[in-house]
Amino acid sequence: MQVVTSINCFYDAAFRAPVEEQITRLYDAGFRALDMNFWDWCHDPQSPFVAEGWQDWMGRIADTAARLNIKFVQAHAHVYNFYREPDALDKYELLRRSLEGAAMLNIPWVVFHPSRMPEMSEDETIKGNVEYFKPFVKLAEELHTGIALENMSREDHGFIYGRQLARLIDELDSPAVGACWDTGHAHLAGVNQTENLRALGGRLKALHVQDSDGRTDQHTAPFFGTIDWDEMMGALKEIGYPGPFTFEAHNIVRRVPESCRATAAKLLYEIGVALAGDR
Repeated sequence: MQVVTSINCFYDAAFRAPVEEQITRLYDAGFRALDMNFWDWCHDPQSPFVAEGWQDWMGRIADTAARLNIKFVQAHAHVYNFYREPDALDKYELLRRSLEGAAMLNIPWVVFHPSRMPEMSEDETIKGNVEYFKPFVKLAEELHTGIALENMSREDHGFIYGRQLARLIDELDSPAVGACWDTGHAHLAGVNQTENLRALGGRLKALHVQDSDGRTDQHTAPFFGTIDWDEMMGALKEIGYPGPFTFEAHNIVRRVPESCRATAAKLLYEIGVALAGDR
């Protein structure tokens, strides 16, 4: 599998490196494929992604990637609960923009979060998400990209089981829809990783690889938490997962001093190679 990381390793409230610098520093760490995390760029009112002329910013990203011969193979869209904010047109627009930006970088899969309210049944949740996502699926098809629906860490936030995501994907009935499995979310939810990956099977198109202690969503690197990585890699092999091995483990880089961040990023890459190879 190709070892990938989100570019958000070098973007947080305390240290917001320009996107060109983020890409270059991850290239220096060994990564040759990246995840474009639009989500992080949606919160800062000064972010170029939320401004007019955002397409020019995307062009700079594409130019930097081309210069370094590095590819973007996955993305993360903006996130909000559409049940709680049904009239949030600005956030709806940022989801559209996430798909359009991904298409500009030739990214095949963009991760989206399904929504849910605590009082809703599974059937109600499936129906509501199908209706909400239909326009986005149509746009993804037009843009020749795809939507990967992610498992959540709590049932009142979304779906925690692979079979639930499989139902939603099958109801949407489009080759432009698949699943993203977040290993840390599953660990926090206390679900069996192997059983749920089997339930997804060929629907699995993307990963968020992260570890935790099973109590909080820590977004750290494998072996820094309590996930059984032999089991995880065995399950991925069993279902024949062909996609990228994408880290969402930014806290191993973010939470060390700046002088140590390059070393931490290199360690993250080497952990990926040890687990998944890099091809």
